Amino acid sequence: MENLKNWNKEFMKHFHKKFFKFSKEFYVQLLAVAHGMKLSFLFDLFATDQQSVEAFLRGASVMEDFKFLSSLHAFSLNDEIFICDTISVMRVSDGSSYNVIFVDVSKELTRPKILESDLEVILDIKKEFRHILTFVGRSKNRMISLNPERQVSMSSIFGLLLNFPVVYCCKDDGNCLSLKPLINMKVYLKYFNNEYCIYSFTYPKMLEDMCKDSVSLWLDHLRTHVKELNFELKYGSTPCHKDEACNVIIYHVKKLNF
Repeated sequence: MENLKNWNKEFMKHFHKKFFKFSKEFYVQLLAVAHGMKLSFLFDLFATDQQSVEAFLRGASVMEDFKFLSSLHAFSLNDEIFICDTISVMRVSDGSSYNVIFVDVSKELTRPKILESDLEVILDIKKEFRHILTFVGRSKNRMISLNPERQVSMSSIFGLLLNFPVVYCCKDDGNCLSLKPLINMKVYLKYFNNEYCIYSFTYPKMLEDMCKDSVSLWLDHLRTHVKELNFELKYGSTPCHKDEACNVIIYHVKKLNF
């Protein structure tokens, strides 16, 4: 196991001591990004700013045990902090290597519906997404705002950045998902004798038949990648809340090669 003493010391340099309880989870999330298990991490562990996160990444990446962080960078998108691997984002052209399902959940709808991939609204979302990835990969300025002229869905951009196989799209802040049964997919990485959630997304139960192939392809892609990293895969399904299914995928670390 990596030497966490220096990690914790660097963590305390940049973040308040009351957030120390998140140190290990932060490590696991960055581990998942650095090893290509996820495209980016939406920083929501505690309140901080992009500059502090960048300073931490620079400080930790010079240590021998944590050189795998050297290609990670933080960027701010509409006041939210993301951490990504710049090498990985430059390889991505359309959001993923599988078929992303876009689900319209606009509040004026009576029920969610799947959008055709060639619709102008979807093409605009993908165009804006490619612009963001290119900007992040090449620019030293890590403060990004969405192009207001395209009026793209923030939910869609975030879903693509987080590498979800099913992405919500809506015209405004509201949605039509109230009281609609959802399937909640979660992926866990087991590390430090704990399980840390590295993926969590939902999609409507009523659209399960139309989404399951895309989700299965996403899982196959992740499963293959994990196998190449010498991770051991274990997965299953457990119930969550009433009228809601929860699929739990657990990765048990077998060996890590930095």
